[in-house]
Amino acid sequence: MVFNGHLDTYPAGDPKLWKRYPFSGDLEDGKIYGRGVSDMKGGDTASIVTFLYLAENRHRMKGEVVLTLVSDEETGGEWGICWLLDHVREVHGDAVLNGEPSSCDLVNFAEKGQIWLEVVSRGRAAHGAYTHLGFNAIQNLYHFLNDLEKLEGLSVVPDEISRVLREGGRPWTR
Repeated sequence: MVFNGHLDTYPAGDPKLWKRYPFSGDLEDGKIYGRGVSDMKGGDTASIVTFLYLAENRHRMKGEVVLTLVSDEETGGEWGICWLLDHVREVHGDAVLNGEPSSCDLVNFAEKGQIWLEVVSRGRAAHGAYTHLGFNAIQNLYHFLNDLEKLEGLSVVPDEISRVLREGGRPWTR
């Protein structure tokens, strides 16, 4: 089992646009305010405490537990978890638990993932009076994006996995 979390935060931007200084850590009415408070320091803390508990009780376990707390998640992970997966054999496991916050009352199974595309569309310029001689690259991209959107419902996952993901996608509330 791999417990995974990230230590970085999305850039705060201009601090003047915040109601409070984004790195203050202000405590008020039992709440902490600042960048990273919910994303993802609570999940990281839960992973660390669980990891320590399991380490104390490792004599009762048959498997291994790994803790990865990485940076670079908010910018794609190339030098964080991706680097670890490529270079450190021990971070691979049968399951991953990531305490990424979404709600205190919600547990989700599965991961949406991501895909990066680079699309190039070329056109041919033409005079406004002879548009039929040209080719509009923007219009071509419009058609591409419409076709891409149609892929959203495409299922290439085996039925059993689709069922588990579908059932796991329903929020479990306490």
